[in-house]
Amino acid sequence: MLGLLSGLLGNTKLYIALGAMSVGLVIAGLYIRTLKAENESLENSLRINGEFSLLKSRK
Repeated sequence: MLGLLSGLLGNTKLYIALGAMSVGLVIAGLYIRTLKAENESLENSLRINGEFSLLKSRK
């Protein structure tokens, strides 16, 4: 009985560690996706501002 209980506790710690790593990977993935979206938005903003400045300089 004691061996079974200690085995169960060992597995529980393993599952907790795997769950924590999974949560960490999800958070990291969301953070990377946010950074990519922010970078893309900044590039679009710079491109649009560049086009407006070209239009102003032609007038």
